[in-house]
Parts: sequence; C-alpha cells; structure tokens
Amino acid sequence: MERANKIYHSSRNYIFKYIIAFFWIGFNFVVFCKAFNNYHHDVEYYYLSRILGNGLCVSRGTVPVLNVTMALITLPTCKTFNLLLHKLFGRWSMRLLVHYLEKTKVLHLLLGYSLLIVAIVHSVAHFVNIVNFVDNYDERYREINWANGPDDNIMRLLFATPTGFSGCIMLVTLVAMAYLARRSVRDRFYNSFITSHHLFLVFYGMMFYHPLSNIIKHQTNTDKHKIMCDLVDNVTLHSNEDLLVLCEEPPQFAAGVKRAWIWPLLPTEDRNDITLTIKVRGDWTEELYDRVAQREQCKRNLGGVDPYRRIEFLLDGPYPSVMSNMLDCKRILFIGAGVGITPFVTIMRLLLSTNVDKPARVHLVWIARSLETFLWFADEIARLQEKFWSQNKPDRFWVKLYWTQNYDEHLLAECFGDMPSIKSRMHRGRPNWNDVFIDLVTLYPKKSVSVFSCGPKELTKEIRLKCKAYSKHGCKLSYFHEGFG
Repeated sequence: MERANKIYHSSRNYIFKYIIAFFWIGFNFVVFCKAFNNYHHDVEYYYLSRILGNGLCVSRGTVPVLNVTMALITLPTCKTFNLLLHKLFGRWSMRLLVHYLEKTKVLHLLLGYSLLIVAIVHSVAHFVNIVNFVDNYDERYREINWANGPDDNIMRLLFATPTGFSGCIMLVTLVAMAYLARRSVRDRFYNSFITSHHLFLVFYGMMFYHPLSNIIKHQTNTDKHKIMCDLVDNVTLHSNEDLLVLCEEPPQFAAGVKRAWIWPLLPTEDRNDITLTIKVRGDWTEELYDRVAQREQCKRNLGGVDPYRRIEFLLDGPYPSVMSNMLDCKRILFIGAGVGITPFVTIMRLLLSTNVDKPARVHLVWIARSLETFLWFADEIARLQEKFWSQNKPDRFWVKLYWTQNYDEHLLAECFGDMPSIKSRMHRGRPNWNDVFIDLVTLYPKKSVSVFSCGPKELTKEIRLKCKAYSKHGCKLSYFHEGFG
C-alpha cells in the first residue's frame, strides 16, 4: 500500500509538471505568433521589413513572451506574494494552496528555462538585424535605419550603443544566473548562487533602459503614402492595349495586395531589373496606360514637363512557379494563349543570353486573337531562331504561331515582312491539337516530353486530356499548368 502511494504521488507530480509545461509553451506560442503576424503584415513596418526581413518579426515577436515571463518569474519565489495568497485563499482551499507552494520551485524553473531560451532567440534575431541594418542600408530610408551607413561597424552597434550594450549586459547577466543555478554548482557554491540571483536587479534595470532609444520605427502616414514598388526606369508602348514597364528594382512582398493586381513578372538579363508586361483590361490598367502615354509624350516634347516622373506600383510576389522546372527538362512543349506567353519569355531570354544544355528541344505554340499581341516578343523569338541556326541546331527551337481572329495577309506582310522566320510560322485559326501531339509522339517515341501551358481553363483542360490520351502511344507526356489568378 505504501509503495502504491509513492507511485501515485510521483506520477501525479510528473504529470503536473508536464501539463504545466504544455500549457505554458502553448500560451507562449500563441503570443509569439500573434506578434510575429502583426509585424509581418502591418503596412506600417513595410519599409523596415525590407531592410531587416524576418529578423524584425522574430525579434519583436519574442518581446511579449519575454515581458510576460519576466513579469511572472519572480512571483513563485516572492515571500510577500505567497503570504498574500495565503491570506486570500488559505481559508477557502488550504489543500490547493499547499499544492501550489510545493510547486513554486517547479514553476520558477519552468519560467527560468523559457526566459533563457527566448532571450537567446531574441538576441540572435537582434544580431541578425544589426547585420541587415548595415548590409541592406538604403539612403532613401536612413530615418529608420539604425546604421549610419553601409560601412558602419557591426561591433559599434552591438557594444557601443545604449541599446546594444544594455542587451549584452542583460544576456550575460541571465546566462550567469542560469549557470550558477545548476545543481552541481549550487550544491558546491551556494553563496555564489544566492549572490548571483541578486543580479536580477541589474537585469530589470537594463530591461527598462533597453528600449529607450526607439530603434524600431513605424510609418505614421500610411493613409497618405502607400507602400510601393520603386521608380519606373523605362517604358515601352506596344499598342493602345499593351505596355511594357521596366522597373529600377525588383518588387518586395507587400501584404494586403488585391488578387486582381497580380500580373506576370518577367526577369530580364539584369538581375537588378524586372520587366512587367501588362494587358490593359480596364480600371487601373487604363489609368496606368494613360499616365505612361502622357509620360512618353512629354519626353518627346523637349519643352514639356513630365508630371509622372514617379510611377508607383503595388506588386505581390514572387511566388513559386511550375515553370521553374523547364530548365530541368530535356524536351518541352510550351502552349501559351495571349498573355499566357509571358512565363515562357523568361526561358527564351535565358537561352538567348547563355548556352545552357537544357532544354535540348523546345516546341512553342502561341495563340493570339490580334496580330499586335505577337509584336510583344516576336523579336526574341526571331533572335532565338537565328542563334540556333547559326549554331547548326535548327531543330532545337520549333515554333508555330496562330492568329485566330481577323486574319489579314497584307497586315501580316506589313508587320513581319522583314522577319521571315515569324511570317512563315504564322497560321490562320486555332491549332489542331491532334496534329500537334501526333508530331510529338512521332518525333519522340519511348521518350518523355514535358508539356507546359498557360491560358484559359478550356484550353488547359483540353491540353491535359490530350496529354493523357497520347501518353498511351509510347511517348510519356507530363503536363504542367501555370495560372495567373
């Protein structure tokens, strides 16, 4: 019976410790996620997050966890607090009060371990922030940058500033108290253990001093000045429905952008630039086109004043794309409808600028309603064909273009008379998919071909069915779909 009681009490203590630990960790996790999400999505911290990245969210997300832990850690060992509990609840439930008093050491240790772990995570995140302040220094946002310039010394920010110095003192103090509180040290040097725990006065003093420098700043005029992409560097007007915009810098992620504003982004040869191809469909795209047209007209008029020197965009992304697998495929067929050609342009420009081995065979089918659409990237297609012809690889790039509405031979000759490689590959109407896939099966028996498509749902559904049907004829067709919505 006595042994059973011992097992019962030991198991009860064991379960109690782990239940408390489970709830405490869960509570801290919720608090951290809420704070992290706030700094990750709040537009007030957009420009600061461009400099610091996720280091800002981690460092600020751990702050409320630290605050709660530091507020509670001294309570289990505070005699005044325990005496107050005894007076308030002693008559109501003495058994519960005794159970709490027996577990004060367990609670204190739990809070101490969590404080040490979160403090280390917080400190590492701040060190990463210091590095990012220097490495990502931007003269345009020097008001929110802690560093004095791109050549600022990281050690100066870490040890010679009030915020950095106080943070180091707090971390060293906490580590010293934790080390001297270990059982092996505590049993041999108990006086040192007691003395070290009085360093909590220094710790709390530095805690109140640490945030006084106001390193973390937020934007206060979000209603008047919205987050943006960057300056527009160059613009090309293809027609009254299309424009090509070259931004000076790649866009960064901005929370809360509407889905209707997501458009294809095309990387150029320069990594610091992006090319944005926009189809004018109404609302903001029409207004953007009008502004760009006025901007270009003002450039032509030497005496004119350009009222739209700064054009700002709200861009979301980039997102993972199935098209990134193209470079790993040996044989590909890309089918694009209208603006659906844009994901393939990245591959075309890469093939133009480099001599990569894959893809070894490229088949392109581009379908469009108007001839003006083919003007977008006809030059790239023609130059890529000429490149492979000069390398004695005429069969590496196979092209078929389909003009589906208002086909006009005279207009075709007028637009592409000096580009025979484009004119000879232009066809009237829609493609016969059976002929396209029969050619693939004939060319590549018992081989694999990756089929990529970007276009309306009806087209992608039909291509998917054709891939499934013709895979039974000895050629393995793997289908991948890219969408913009």
